[in-house]
Amino acid sequence: MVRRTSTQWQTAIAVIVILGLAGLLIWGLVKIWLLFWGYISHADPTLGAAIIATSGTLLVSVLSVVLTRFFEKNKELAIKHQAIKQEIREKHMATYQDLVQFLFKIFQSSKTGVKLSEEEVNDFFTDFTQKILVWGSDRFTRDFSAFRESLLIYTQQQQSGKATNDDPIQTMLTLETLLYSIRADCGHANKGLGQGDLLTFFINDIRDYVPKAPVTIYSSN
Repeated sequence: MVRRTSTQWQTAIAVIVILGLAGLLIWGLVKIWLLFWGYISHADPTLGAAIIATSGTLLVSVLSVVLTRFFEKNKELAIKHQAIKQEIREKHMATYQDLVQFLFKIFQSSKTGVKLSEEEVNDFFTDFTQKILVWGSDRFTRDFSAFRESLLIYTQQQQSGKATNDDPIQTMLTLETLLYSIRADCGHANKGLGQGDLLTFFINDIRDYVPKAPVTIYSSN
């Protein structure tokens, strides 16, 4: 995330510098043209016509070179930016895959009755949090924080005996939002998907608690 922001600033600065240099060159050429025009207007008509033709050809050639170089540089920056985005996306996928695998491990343990130890869960989330601070996208970081907060609140309410039937459902919905942001970061459009669709992979009877409903889902665009 930090690297991407730095690259965006570098790209913006490079474009501004190129545009500034191009503007300065055009301004200089215009000033030279005005000086020539002042000279030509008082010179012999034949000589003036030759100078105008030569100056026009020179101006067109210079502008062509400047504009060609500008578009080439802009293309090079776009290619470099795309390569960096692809590198970040690959980091996203590797990091997010760790989380998805761990979530399936948790749900599988709840079915087999062999639960993970508290130390194992804490170790994973400590390590994973360090990774997403560097590689997590803005929306993923926000949704991961919301999921952890919801999970913490539910755990505290469960321990105090104040948890209601709606609390675990709300926590699962924040998890689903997190999963949708993962899919979006990996390039998926999430088209046609809605509330509860991803939760069916984890909970067989989720439709008894979460009816299918159209929701605003993250897109990769």
